[in-house]
Amino acid sequence: MSLSSNTHVSEDGVLHSGIKPFERPRNVRSRLKSLLVGLDWKQWLVLFATGVAIIAIEIRNHTQMWQAHNSGQTFLTDRELLWEIGAYGLFMPIMVGLILAHLERTAAERNRMARDLAIRRELADQIYRARNWHQLVEVVVAIPGRLVSAERAWLLV
Repeated sequence: MSLSSNTHVSEDGVLHSGIKPFERPRNVRSRLKSLLVGLDWKQWLVLFATGVAIIAIEIRNHTQMWQAHNSGQTFLTDRELLWEIGAYGLFMPIMVGLILAHLERTAAERNRMARDLAIRRELADQIYRARNWHQLVEVVVAIPGRLVSAERAWLLV
C-alpha cells in the first residue's frame, strides 16, 4: 500500500483515495451552492441582521438630510440611498458570508492535510529508525493496520 498524495485518512480511521470515479466536474452553480451552505442559518441570520441594521441607519440618515435641506426627495427618488442600500445592506453581507464560508472550508481542508502529513511523518520516522530488516518489515507490515482498522478493511477490498 503506498501513501500517495491522493490518499488520506478520515477522522474515523478509513483510508480514502483522492480519486473519485463518479465525481462530475463542478460547475460555477455547484460551487456557489457549496459556498452558500458552508455557513449555517444562524451565521447567515447574523449577517443579514447586520445588513438590515445598515439599511435602517441609511434610511434614517437620508431622511434627516431630506428634512434638513427641504429637498422633497423620497425613498424612491434618492438614487444614492438606493445604491447604499444595495451595496452596504445586501451586497456586503452576502460577500462576507461567502468569504467566511470559503475560509471555513479551507481551514477544514488545511487541518485534514495536516493530519495526513503528521501520519506520513510518523511513518517515515519509524521507517528511518528501523535498525535492521526485521524492524523495517514490522513497520511496513503494521502500516495498513494503523491506517485502516480491521472493521473497515473490507471497504478497501
